[in-house]
Amino acid sequence: MLETAASIKTSKRPKRQGLREARATEKLEKQQKVEAERKRRQKHQEYLNTVLQHAKDFKDFHRNNMAKIMRLNKAIVTYHANAEREQKKEQERIEKERMRRLMNEDEEGYRYVAFSVLGRDDRVPFPVMGVAIDPTCISIGRLECMLPT
Repeated sequence: MLETAASIKTSKRPKRQGLREARATEKLEKQQKVEAERKRRQKHQEYLNTVLQHAKDFKDFHRNNMAKIMRLNKAIVTYHANAEREQKKEQERIEKERMRRLMNEDEEGYRYVAFSVLGRDDRVPFPVMGVAIDPTCISIGRLECMLPT
């Protein structure tokens, strides 16, 4: 039985395609080509949109990063300017206090302000009333040797 069915298919003449069927086949093939081209273009357009979106995100990220860095730099500069201004104001206040004590001839207060604030500084000017200052006394920080003898 199988041999007969196989021999029938091989011996059967193929059906000739008619004009109507040929046109339908061409139309179907053309429609499939158009659909494949449309899908290819759509996929390419989606790829381009993805690339453009990534470029936009990339620019935004780095723009925001730069803005953040600029804000931090400005804050640091402002902090240091304020700290320097406060330090200068404090030094001026201390200097005024020293001068006030010097003008009031308060020798002990003058020395106290000079050494408590400035510490062991060889550059401390001592225009105190008739006291000879030995630089070694300043460097070792002893006040006893500065007292008038």
